[in-house]
Amino acid sequence: MGPWEVYYYESYYGLHNDSPEFVNWFELHNQFFYSAMFINGNSQWMFDATSDRPMLKDYAEWYEGNITWIEIVGKATEEDVKVKVDSFESLSIPKDKNGRFDSFKASYRKYNANE
Repeated sequence: MGPWEVYYYESYYGLHNDSPEFVNWFELHNQFFYSAMFINGNSQWMFDATSDRPMLKDYAEWYEGNITWIEIVGKATEEDVKVKVDSFESLSIPKDKNGRFDSFKASYRKYNANE
């Protein structure tokens, strides 16, 4: 019955899921942002929650990126957490013939604030 730590990881290359479902997820979860790295050729921008947060427009400006969010879910069943994980992972776009993709992966564990 919680609490749970949910780790969300997005990795994209060349394309991005800009669907209303992703925009909604992003807006609801950006407060849980942990770290990001965006790349354009030789340019790279890395930051974490202590310095900044990504914005939706960042996806259009950077050809490649890796973004992590970590959410602590207080009271939820394991089934509830699995639904959150499945919902996030359903945003994935498989690699196309040009090697472009947008991958959404998530995992969870029991949260222990003393760790």
